[in-house]
Amino acid sequence: MWILGFKEEVYRVDLSKNRWTTYDNLNFEFRTPDGKEWYLSADGRVVVNDLNNWYAYGPESGLMKAPVRLYLSSQGVVWAAGSHESTSATAFLNGDEWHMEVHPHLSWGIDHRSVFESSDGSLWFGASVDLQAEKGHKAGVLRLLNPGQLLHQWKHYRTLEDGITQYNVYGIGESTDGNIWIGGSRLHRFDGESWSDEHEIEQLNEFVDIVYTSPSKKLWVGSRFYGLFCFDGQDWQHFTINEGLSSNTIINVFEESDSSVWVITNQGICWYDGESWFPDVFSSHIPIPREGGSIAVS
Repeated sequence: MWILGFKEEVYRVDLSKNRWTTYDNLNFEFRTPDGKEWYLSADGRVVVNDLNNWYAYGPESGLMKAPVRLYLSSQGVVWAAGSHESTSATAFLNGDEWHMEVHPHLSWGIDHRSVFESSDGSLWFGASVDLQAEKGHKAGVLRLLNPGQLLHQWKHYRTLEDGITQYNVYGIGESTDGNIWIGGSRLHRFDGESWSDEHEIEQLNEFVDIVYTSPSKKLWVGSRFYGLFCFDGQDWQHFTINEGLSSNTIINVFEESDSSVWVITNQGICWYDGESWFPDVFSSHIPIPREGGSIAVS
């Protein structure tokens, strides 16, 4: 298991041992089926550990100057998202070369929480907050309709113009009914044709700092103030400190299975066994900043 903070140290937890392993200035992203471990470095490079043979990619390989997220698609393609010279950028790896595209109408960058692949194969990328309108930024969400093709077809759902009422995107997910959800100043839903910020959970009309879809297709929504919500396609569950969470400020969520869910709060890391929550499962010496932390299992 890996615990990491955005632009912070990364920790590897090996439950078969009684010692921690720390990789300074590296953020673990994922492990590919061929055994390679993929990281982002604090200086903006993609770092790969191939059976203890370490190498890195940077702008000289076609990568953007400031990647903030790596993503492994269902087609086995490694994608990067971030910013290039203060402009939103995406890139995919083909052989040893990255193929980058910039998106000047989105924002200055892509939020590290907001890279997602929906069930139809589309890739979604959400705008970073604090856009610069004078540069033509429209915020919202980018959708890549055909990631497997050489000539990419992009759809930009723009804030205000297309029904999104916020200038930030803090996580993207999908529920079992095919609706796409985004976090930010409030929760938004896309039904395939239009965006709406109307839903049945009043607390989610305030800041939502993470939206996550689990392998079992549950939608997890983390509030900045009101705890954690889970939607199975029919019903919502709500978890707070009353159910055993360390805090009602949720930073990130990772589900291994229905009986193993990890949640980062601003007061520590919690674990859920499907019935009960166990707070503070790791030492308090692991700092996780509110706007940048996640858990991954290698």
